[in-house]
Amino acid sequence: MIQQCYAPVAVADLEFDLLNAASDKNGDWPVVKPELHAGKLVMRTLTVFNDDLAGKLVTVEWVTRTPSGVLGPGTIPVLVPLGEQRSVKIAFRAPTDSGDLVLAVQAWKDGVKRFSEDRMVFKIAD
Repeated sequence: MIQQCYAPVAVADLEFDLLNAASDKNGDWPVVKPELHAGKLVMRTLTVFNDDLAGKLVTVEWVTRTPSGVLGPGTIPVLVPLGEQRSVKIAFRAPTDSGDLVLAVQAWKDGVKRFSEDRMVFKIAD
């Protein structure tokens, strides 16, 4: 995410990014998988950035997935004034099986995908 953070239009889970502010000695990222409790409702805050030259409407698409499949997609239209950011909350239920869960996000403007991130990985714990 750090390399993409300079994109003019971006979506970030800032809490996740703070935990993963640096890569490991091999350059791997993320290095920390925040723990989610199996079967519980999860609330995450996504921050939407619009440092573009035109257009306030950013459509955020998100999806959670595990190795066994897609769990919860969502789409949120967000009005973000130029040069500003806005936060939106998403909610999903963690799977009941332990393992990894990926939260993938995309930002769209005028029907064009402007940003994507699919390496936010969480650990599901009993």
